[in-house]
Amino acid sequence: MSGGQHEEEQDDERWLITYADMITLLMAFFIMLYSMSVMDLRKFEALSVAMGQVFGGKRAASGLLEGGDGLLDARGGRVPNRASLVNDLRRELRDRLPERLRDAVEVSHSAGVVTVSLPSDSILFPKGTAQLTDDARSILEVIGPALANTGAPLLVEGHTCDLPISTARFPSNWELSAARATNVMVHLIRHCGIPPQRISAVPWADTRPRVPNNSAENRARNRRVDLVVLLGGDTAPEQGTGASDGELHLHRIRLFPPIDLRARHLSRGGAEGD
Repeated sequence: MSGGQHEEEQDDERWLITYADMITLLMAFFIMLYSMSVMDLRKFEALSVAMGQVFGGKRAASGLLEGGDGLLDARGGRVPNRASLVNDLRRELRDRLPERLRDAVEVSHSAGVVTVSLPSDSILFPKGTAQLTDDARSILEVIGPALANTGAPLLVEGHTCDLPISTARFPSNWELSAARATNVMVHLIRHCGIPPQRISAVPWADTRPRVPNNSAENRARNRRVDLVVLLGGDTAPEQGTGASDGELHLHRIRLFPPIDLRARHLSRGGAEGD
């Protein structure tokens, strides 16, 4: 084989180097996009630094991380993604509540919703009542503004265990779960700036247990109020995620409030009723 023919074959294969570089860059780019779609802010910060070192020593746009006008900013009417809202809520709980309260609150996301689960026993209400405790007010006033900033519909769901109740005020668990959900909803409207048209109270009694009602510990887990933020639109999540079944729109399950409770509260001179 002559020298000219050998050199021509080498030149014909040089495109493979460029092609391989392009495939590597595309792979890195899509890995970064996937990481952003399931974002934890601390992991994203580490990814940002690492990608900056690989691609020229610059970090990713700081607006995404530092509260500017990036995609994760919930201010100005933007609806944040689920992971961003979960991180914001957990940070507020960590920074502003004592350990015994923040450890009692569970924040999770699934199927287009973020759910904040608040235990009824001792934390939200005295046993067998629907009167909010001071601890309940502290928790709601920490997470309420973050929920208000989402601009998303919010369901307040009352849940009980399967133990029956029969009192003059609460003939069954349905009345108890309705009163508890309503009182939480009213507090969020009056004190946390959530518009009445964006929020509904939904009693479920013992029909949506998180775990089987087969022990005292499990029953305590089932006695709760869930705040369900519908970030994916105005449809409730499917069964098993803490809300109602199928495509159930917010206005179709709307039980409360039919009027502006904030205005009514102010007209009474600010008297507490929840």
